[in-house]
Amino acid sequence: MIPMLLSGAAAVGAGALSARWNWWRPSLPGVPILMYHKVGDPPAESQLKKLWVSSDMFRRQMAYLTEKGYRAITFKDIYSSWDKNIPLPPNPVLITFDDGYANNFENAFPVLRDFGFRATLFVVVQTVGWDNRWHDPKSETRIGMISWSQLKQLRDAGWEIGSHTMNHPNLRKIELKEVKIEMEKSRSIIAEFLGEAPDTFAYP
Repeated sequence: MIPMLLSGAAAVGAGALSARWNWWRPSLPGVPILMYHKVGDPPAESQLKKLWVSSDMFRRQMAYLTEKGYRAITFKDIYSSWDKNIPLPPNPVLITFDDGYANNFENAFPVLRDFGFRATLFVVVQTVGWDNRWHDPKSETRIGMISWSQLKQLRDAGWEIGSHTMNHPNLRKIELKEVKIEMEKSRSIIAEFLGEAPDTFAYP
């Protein structure tokens, strides 16, 4: 989104227009997708706190979904619905995590397990068992990434493990042959460690 400066009158007008639009805009059919990154308390020096949600807030959000009758599914469930006419449950929702931080396993997994929810985790393959090295340390502290052993536990619990490239590059800024390596190699390594190539890919 491109930041814009509005005069006071213009800002009020824009807010009113937005309110009117949201008021009459019809709901679109489909499955809502909730996308998370990090669950826990961000380091004090982090400049990217918007990528974090506290464990308490995450639990409250999952409780809300349960209260409203949502059922967590994976992309594989959607593929089965498309290809095999297997119906989706009422009120399906996709819960996803980008990157594959250790706190997804340590903090999010127990909460989701308590509610009987599954999720999809898109993992940066080259960083499994290491840290979030693609971040500029001036804006985001190095933190631990999920391990292959933990990914296997998530898979066995019904989670879907998808690819998020090898190294989390901006794919628009690298050569096409490098894009292919980032996508294809990440899928093959996931298949090697987890016994199944992922059906899903999240653009970093």
